[in-house]
Amino acid sequence: IYIQQVDYPSAYDRYQEALALYEREGYSELYGEQGDLLRQAETLTRIGEAYAHQARLALALNQQFLALSRVQEARQALEATNRFVVPDEIVAMTGPVEARIYRNLGAVRTEMGQLEEAREALSRALELTTQSGDHMELAAVRQMTSRIDAL
Repeated sequence: IYIQQVDYPSAYDRYQEALALYEREGYSELYGEQGDLLRQAETLTRIGEAYAHQARLALALNQQFLALSRVQEARQALEATNRFVVPDEIVAMTGPVEARIYRNLGAVRTEMGQLEEAREALSRALELTTQSGDHMELAAVRQMTSRIDAL
């Protein structure tokens, strides 16, 4: 809501509060002492989106890479639990967040004029959204891809 109201300081404050909660040990039984890694990733990507709205592209890019590293940590933690027999279960959990991160990476790279890197990120986002069946994210990825194609 704060992003829509262009109140970025309040948005950052709320995101930081959320991130602190998600980083608390025991927040999620799946990740234990690491907190909830997927929610951390989602929060970090939203912080990156807020930076991108302000054209603070280097900071936006950094947040997306931090978010991506949290997704990778989450995937490793989920694999280590041995609770998921089928790898597709882990992809179903991590894919939607990872797709959004890659879409955001594509958007930031586009704004930075790094079109080849943007295409690579969006290609990965497209692959993940296709696997997860997230139609809203798929539409957003296709919209971003068509924006690059028009440049």
